[in-house]
Amino acid sequence: MKNLFKIIGIIAIVAIIGFSMAACVNEDSTSGTTATPTANLGSGQYEKGTPIILSTETEGAAIYYNTKGTEHPARDDCDEYTGPIILNTALNITAYAYKSGMSPSEYLRVSYILKGDEFDNLTKLDEWLKANPVNTAATSYTIKLNVGDSLVGTGTVLGNNKTKYVNLDLSGSTSTSIPYAEFSGCTNLTGVTIPNSVTSIEDSAFNGCTGITEITIPNGVTIIKSYAFSYCTGITAITIPDSVTQILGKAFYGTSLTGEINISDKITSIGSGAFGGCKKLTALKVAETHSTYLSEGGILYNKAKTTLVAYPAGLAPTDNLLIPITVTEIGNGAFSGCNNFDRIAFNSVTSIGRSAFEDCTSLTLVIIPDSVTSIGTDAFSSARSLTSVTIPSNIDKIENAVFYLCNSLTSVTFKVAGINFGTGSFVNPTNTNNLKTAYTAGGAGTYTRPDSSSTTWTKQP
Repeated sequence: MKNLFKIIGIIAIVAIIGFSMAACVNEDSTSGTTATPTANLGSGQYEKGTPIILSTETEGAAIYYNTKGTEHPARDDCDEYTGPIILNTALNITAYAYKSGMSPSEYLRVSYILKGDEFDNLTKLDEWLKANPVNTAATSYTIKLNVGDSLVGTGTVLGNNKTKYVNLDLSGSTSTSIPYAEFSGCTNLTGVTIPNSVTSIEDSAFNGCTGITEITIPNGVTIIKSYAFSYCTGITAITIPDSVTQILGKAFYGTSLTGEINISDKITSIGSGAFGGCKKLTALKVAETHSTYLSEGGILYNKAKTTLVAYPAGLAPTDNLLIPITVTEIGNGAFSGCNNFDRIAFNSVTSIGRSAFEDCTSLTLVIIPDSVTSIGTDAFSSARSLTSVTIPSNIDKIENAVFYLCNSLTSVTFKVAGINFGTGSFVNPTNTNNLKTAYTAGGAGTYTRPDSSSTTWTKQP
């Protein structure tokens, strides 16, 4: 009797499953599968009036479709295809084919957006985005925005509508700047046409726009501010126009800039880590006649070669990095994000700038010579592989966060007593305080902790 109940149960389950599958498209299937429909045009942006033609290789099969973006539309929610669908508005087409005596096909899904869509205010753009399938677009499409002299709020509108693959044409705007953080985090922007009226690209304007693969900076921009294009990992090349005179800190940090970047004669100021963390960047080049900078071996120096300004993160790796003997200053952020060396020989250096070796995660050993008299804040912060450091005799204070988040640091040697500590100077606040306590009591010498998880520092005999 138990076996009989099991058989009846199995038959019932099979019947329910068969009913559910048929209900999806309201067709009775028997054997064979109808060929999936195809469209004459793939997803994309086309002129108004373009015909969309659907077909199937199964002779005699009917095609059913809807334009609502429904993932699995039932027959009752579809129209039968009888001829070209004319593109007069943005469409999300879902279609399947069916022939009597065969199983329904798989679904075809295509998205279409009209070319030439232009908007003269953000309200109209917002309404259009809400009414069109931009959040399911499969290919890049262009939106032209003519909003006068202010772009404020544009990024918010794009973000709120979860737009995908947008190529934003702002050439009709008269704005003189790309505002602070306006497009920060708009990861689905694929390109932006910056208006010729723009003279300033503000802080973090395109920070984290990972989908942008190319961008043209118009001739007229004079300043590219901090983090303007940082972490735009899709950008592999950039042309900096002659109008630019200043590139501020981390403007292109963490991008995929590849090969060489030419610094024009007009640029007189390059900020801390402006090109830091660009792991495919092999050279920063300037003309021999440049009044401010000098380039040797792809490395950027000041004209007198006494300050090392920027070291490309894509230069060939070396175990021991040798600083040229003429260099007395490591500039702010000069090696920021470089992971192509393990050790440094400082030679004649007297000053290590702020964030000079920040995020140098391959750096394992630092012996700072007695010639060094100042070390800037965050100088070695997040050098996570650094295990040992020697503090020279002419330093009277370790500034804030100099070795912050150097989590592997287990040995610190002080050549003299009496050095003051800033906040979070070593690893983190707890380690800093405990090392300071031990050092205050013990003076000059080497202090170690058992491993990277310990907060207990002990002076070695």
